Amino acid sequence: MEPSAMVKAMVEFNSKALILGRRVGSLLQKEIKEGGKDKLEQVNEELKMLQTKYDEHKASSGREKEELVVEKKQLGSWKVRCLDSEKKMKERIKDLEANNDELRENIRV
Repeated sequence: MEPSAMVKAMVEFNSKALILGRRVGSLLQKEIKEGGKDKLEQVNEELKMLQTKYDEHKASSGREKEELVVEKKQLGSWKVRCLDSEKKMKERIKDLEANNDELRENIRV
């Protein structure tokens, strides 16, 4: 092969490679931009979905918390009533035992 033909072939190859490189580069950039937009839209949709789930969970947990606070108050007052009635019952038992002892002594006499 002649050196000039070889040089011509290399120049032609390099020019075609540059043209293809530019085209491929621009196509890649275009695809990256479009792919980035698609990915961004997808992420935004997922974010909106997660935000709605978070809001729903927050609202339901707020309601549950309020219900638990009310229940705690009710149980607290119930516990106080139970303790008060237990105290009264113990006092009444002591009084009845004392009366029972007095009656036994009166019967013996």
